[in-house]
Amino acid sequence: MNLFHGLIWTLFHVCWMLETPKIVISPHGGSATISCKYRRGDEEAVKYWCKEERFRFCSHNRTIRTTGSEKEVKQNGMSIKDNHVLHEFSVVMEKLTYNDAGTYLCGVERKYDTWQPVEVIIIADDVSTPTSRNKENKTVESSEPPLSPERNQRRNLDFILLILKISIFLTMLAAILWVHIWYKRGKHPSVQISETEGAKR
Repeated sequence: MNLFHGLIWTLFHVCWMLETPKIVISPHGGSATISCKYRRGDEEAVKYWCKEERFRFCSHNRTIRTTGSEKEVKQNGMSIKDNHVLHEFSVVMEKLTYNDAGTYLCGVERKYDTWQPVEVIIIADDVSTPTSRNKENKTVESSEPPLSPERNQRRNLDFILLILKISIFLTMLAAILWVHIWYKRGKHPSVQISETEGAKR
């Protein structure tokens, strides 16, 4: 049963998702603050925030990491700071340009990294409207703008990967249960045979 428990823990470990906003919207020239919550036990793990260069690979010049402590790290117009008590780390991006728009990965480094994609959208700063003077970012979790074909494809891939993980988990669970039942059924007849032979003697 130790193998069974270890398998369940590993599969849930791989499927674990961080709690992050799905979309962050900020005006051109403004700043954005993103908070990523992680589970207990990962306090001293290295956290990172990076721009996705291609499918789930980080861009080297747009990556920032913690040191495993709560010390703030600043690099390339970004800063990252971990909070071990709240189990979350915050990322601040300043002086945003249109080149900063795209998909970012909010992740935790471990044997099997856990990460969550966050879409950063940069909008024009229209000085004619009063609300445009506010440089604070807007986090959108429920309503989302129309998705581009590339983002639709990426979401479809994420959904397919999740379905595959669940299917593998259920298949392995069924296999372990079958082996466990087969082992129990194969064990009892041997006991009965030994008892019968002992009675004959």
